[in-house]
Amino acid sequence: MILSDGFLARLAELEAEGRYYIMLDEIQHHLEDGLDEGRWSEADVCADGDLAALVARLDAAAGDYECYWHTRRWLERCAEPVRNAAWYGAMARACLYTGEPRRARQLAEAGLRRFPGDGLLAALAAVLRAHGGDVPGALQALDDAFARGGESAALARLRAAVAAGAPLKELAVCAAPPEQERKVRALAPGFVPDGAGLGRVSAALGARDWAFEAPWCACRVPFGEGLLEMRLRMSEAAASKLDPAWLADLVKALPRLEAAARPLARRRRPGVRLVPAEVLVDRQGRAQLGYHAGHCPEEPLYAYVMIEHDLSAPTALYEERWPGSWFDEPPAPLAPPPPPSPGYAPAQTAALQKHIRAWLGPVSRVLPGADGISVLIIDPQPGREYYTLLTWGMGARPMELPPDLEGQQLERAELMMLLPAGWKLDDEREIWRWPVRWLRLLARMPAEESTWLGWGHTVPNGRPFASNTLLCGTMLVDPLDAPEPAAICPLPGGEAVNFYQLLPLYAPEMDLKLVQDADGLLDAMEDKGLLEEPWVRVDRPSAVGEVEPPPDPALMDRLEELDRRADDAGIAALLEPLAAGGTGARLAGILARSLNNLGRYKEAETALRAVEKEGAADPLWQFRMGFALYYQGKLEQALACFAASERMAPGDGETETYLGWCRTALDRPVCLEPFTDRAARFWAAFSRRERTLYDRARREGCQAVLPVLAGLLEQCFAAPQFRLEAAGQRLRLTLLWETAPHRRWLAPAWRALAPASAAERWEFCFDETPPEWTGYRGAPTGKKGPRRDVIAGTTCFAALARNFSAGDGSLCAAAAADGAVAGFFYYTPAACGPQGPVAGRAALEEALARRGAGCLAVLGGAVGVGRCYIDVLALDLEKALDAAARVLAAPECADPGFQVFRPGSRGAALPSPERQSGE
Repeated sequence: MILSDGFLARLAELEAEGRYYIMLDEIQHHLEDGLDEGRWSEADVCADGDLAALVARLDAAAGDYECYWHTRRWLERCAEPVRNAAWYGAMARACLYTGEPRRARQLAEAGLRRFPGDGLLAALAAVLRAHGGDVPGALQALDDAFARGGESAALARLRAAVAAGAPLKELAVCAAPPEQERKVRALAPGFVPDGAGLGRVSAALGARDWAFEAPWCACRVPFGEGLLEMRLRMSEAAASKLDPAWLADLVKALPRLEAAARPLARRRRPGVRLVPAEVLVDRQGRAQLGYHAGHCPEEPLYAYVMIEHDLSAPTALYEERWPGSWFDEPPAPLAPPPPPSPGYAPAQTAALQKHIRAWLGPVSRVLPGADGISVLIIDPQPGREYYTLLTWGMGARPMELPPDLEGQQLERAELMMLLPAGWKLDDEREIWRWPVRWLRLLARMPAEESTWLGWGHTVPNGRPFASNTLLCGTMLVDPLDAPEPAAICPLPGGEAVNFYQLLPLYAPEMDLKLVQDADGLLDAMEDKGLLEEPWVRVDRPSAVGEVEPPPDPALMDRLEELDRRADDAGIAALLEPLAAGGTGARLAGILARSLNNLGRYKEAETALRAVEKEGAADPLWQFRMGFALYYQGKLEQALACFAASERMAPGDGETETYLGWCRTALDRPVCLEPFTDRAARFWAAFSRRERTLYDRARREGCQAVLPVLAGLLEQCFAAPQFRLEAAGQRLRLTLLWETAPHRRWLAPAWRALAPASAAERWEFCFDETPPEWTGYRGAPTGKKGPRRDVIAGTTCFAALARNFSAGDGSLCAAAAADGAVAGFFYYTPAACGPQGPVAGRAALEEALARRGAGCLAVLGGAVGVGRCYIDVLALDLEKALDAAARVLAAPECADPGFQVFRPGSRGAALPSPERQSGE
């Protein structure tokens, strides 16, 4: 059963509070879990009429335009037997409310033919017939409804409106339930498209590439010297009713609005290159300007700034990811599931049933699975005072064994788990459900991953199985409380099925097993008496070290309730006072997760640091710490945490995603806010305050304004170093770089952006002594790796390449903190001509310095056995890559690429100049 009584009871609590979107999320996650575990199939989901009716009812209660598209996507996939009168009514309303009255009428008429006695379908058919000009037909549908079901006030009201020739908007309101009338009125402009109105809207926007991409309209509009994506969050019918004059004003004002919105977005996403990505227009006549704000192009993170209808300077910011989960269609398995278990042959079935009854006890009930794998339940009985859960069907498909194990009768297996007599098997909360879920997942693993499971194998979960335990992995062992013959069931024909008990483990126990093997761990557990009670104990002692005592059960119940309501603020408010007095790693992790979800990343890091000693061995602690560090821009530290989490619990999709984003952001930091933008921001802020600063320094001395100047310079430089002194009638601001030598190459670009108006009162200085150029020789090793083939080179920043070779990335990290990227371009000299690779490289260095003026500084270069290298400090990496792609081109160069001076970094090919021109 997909919608169990327990699940529906939990939804009812949310519905009483009007939390319809959370309910839809809960349903989505519930279905995905069941598909993943094999409890039901995609066909089962589409054949469940109660589920479809529930989703449609929740969408209608929420009442937004997108919700009715959600209804359509769900109901369109319903199997034919599910298509009852309620299905036709919900689909017809959804089509009408999303701007397709013709399709809505087809559905209402088809439903009325199949279910002529349904009053709601009669009302919808009457509305749509009247809208189509068939008033007699509309009245006839209502009269037929009166005749079959008796007259009602709602139908009488609708009949009067039809007879009076009311427009579609009023007819739809009359046909709607009273509690939805207000929402239907709000949706009414989107019922019927106006072709001429849509043309006026498109012209007002100067729209290119107009398309309806359900559920929204999309186009591109003029923005500066290019085009910007625009999405109108409505149907074409609703879009055709928008005010063309307001839309024209919006497009005209976009450059001004973007300049005002950028500081708001930067406040939330400091250190990231903010790229205007799209404009969203809603049905209320407001807009949001969205920036891509991820650390790498692949990260789908956008920061949106609200633009009110009067097009005044924006003041509010919100952030979201796309797409939202609740808007999805009915979920399908993440990967095509393997074919269902073929099932045992009759003789095999009989042998297994006899074996199970003889050694484990009679089966009291069966939890079937859509994938052919069921879970058998054997109730507690005298001498075995616990539940025995046993898979059925895993062994029907032989596993693929390594060649050296063939012939040992290990191909077939079933899994079992023992649970205490007080375990709530019918409770669907995770604290009770995880054993069944884990049995199903492991029973499917050999078929899904073409692998095998046997005695002594451990399988990590990557995180605790549930909120009330720190157990986070399992080991397969022989049945702990059964005679030795119970472990193997002989089958007719000479085969056998092996029975393995799942023994839940703590993370330190998993580590011990990897070091000492399974026998070593079992010996350690036996020495502590942990195998005397063979059933699952969620708070048992550990064979290795001490286990954190479980939190108060009432507190955990409250946290679970808040989590179901997605109330991260409530969780943080509940746990922060406890954390202030010191708390365990488990509660600190829950607090950090909620703080991360709230965007309070620094506080999340602090909460996790407080329990680092006990938490660092937990992959979930590492992931949460990596998440907090990642969104603070501490990418190197975040990478280490995500890598540690992946090592401890390989295969977690979310960890792999963030690990990939982290590596991309570090290897090709095109989304780093460039130094040139930071410098421009500094000068804009300085210009607004420079006269006040000058007057105060003259009046009170230079020391009085140093803190303010430092704060301004921090917009440009991390931990700025400078000196301020009087120079006649002017003030001299001198940049220093004793601890940040890369700033020698940033200072000229910084000063070049200084406003001319400040020259009357200020001097901007730095050490202009040319850097010393030195030559060096390499020792090619013949090994693969960046720059290992270098023969000789020259440099004006010797420490950079030297540190890189020594595995020290500190100089590279210091440059990145200022928005600059220290790296090198590489290429294969394809056509050196008589000048040779050294002279050819020198010519390319000069050409790159000219084309990249203002966005990069050439620091030197080298010639290798197979490649040549040009070292640079990129002030704007995106522009520097563009310049290099045009300079390091055929026929002189082949296979050009770029790599950061960061140990462990990976190079990436440069895009071809032709591709860049096309884009």
